Amino acid sequence: MTLLVKNVRVLGGEKKFPDAVDVFVSGEKISAIGNFPGKSADTVIEGNGAYLSPGFIDVDTESDHYLSIFTNPGQEDFLKQGVTTIVGGLCGASLAPLIYGSLESIADWTKVAQVNVDWRSMKEFFDVVGRMSLGINFSTFTGHSTIRQALIGQKPRNLTKNEILVFSQLLKKSLDEGAMGMSTGLGFAQNRETAYGELKALAAIVAEAGGVYATHLRDEKEDLLGSFDEAVRLAKETKVKFLISHLLPVQGHEGDYEKALEQIKNLPADLDFHFSLYTSTTRILKLYTFLPIWAQKDDLDVMTLSLEDEWMRQKITKDLPKVDPKKFMVAQAPGNDSLVGASLFDLKQICRPYSSRKSG
Repeated sequence: MTLLVKNVRVLGGEKKFPDAVDVFVSGEKISAIGNFPGKSADTVIEGNGAYLSPGFIDVDTESDHYLSIFTNPGQEDFLKQGVTTIVGGLCGASLAPLIYGSLESIADWTKVAQVNVDWRSMKEFFDVVGRMSLGINFSTFTGHSTIRQALIGQKPRNLTKNEILVFSQLLKKSLDEGAMGMSTGLGFAQNRETAYGELKALAAIVAEAGGVYATHLRDEKEDLLGSFDEAVRLAKETKVKFLISHLLPVQGHEGDYEKALEQIKNLPADLDFHFSLYTSTTRILKLYTFLPIWAQKDDLDVMTLSLEDEWMRQKITKDLPKVDPKKFMVAQAPGNDSLVGASLFDLKQICRPYSSRKSG
């Protein structure tokens, strides 16, 4: 198959083309760039002076966490934005490896029962994905929480030496089978107390394999700088390629954010240290992360029990962050799909007793 894209301004690549050119593709490779007024091809596209670029890579996606790579394999929303490759397995949760074939590490994001899990290892997972008609290229990290929860369950505690050994072997195997590195979700309740020594041991394995270590920081607000310093320390001590996922300014903590950016500018040139951003002012977060830090304990069951206790609920309510009820929206509500898109303001109106609504 041949393709000729005519009269386009080319973006990307080492060579710069200041004027509009034609791009000739043979098979899966670009074979020529220039001006070809008399050239023919199986398919000819008239660019009319528009821009042409390689497909974009989105390094911070949730398509695996929401299982949409299975429920919506076309992934047309990405393609319409020019994204042809996405990266998953971030914030500590990946779809492989699965010690017991369970997807509990993504249960906070979506209904895991909607997919029939017929893989365990990273290789088996990639084999499954390879047989799908997936509209984009997909790569993934190995999720730290995915392995950790399978080893010890939801209740957070330090790993034993034997558990770290098992973890290390699973991580090495996943890296050998194609995982691009390991991710951690240190800002989530189950992983916030993970020992630095555990992270260092695992990051060293990733570094030896030439992979990338990606992390959701322990704290993006009050202790942003402390969490950032921990990330830099880990990168320096292990020499691992480092990525802070969605390093974003949080209202009320802009000063610390600017200090972190300034520190990044002054890092040693040989330190392979990066961060990603959202291109939107809207952010999707797990609902429990709006609880005060002290109330984010153990697992969802424990947090739910705290909210059901009248005395504890009053204490939690006093420490809840202030949000604009009209901008606080429901992004997903498994089992209650009719609520998706509703704001907190809308929910308050729905939940008000009828007599109150009538009198008000």
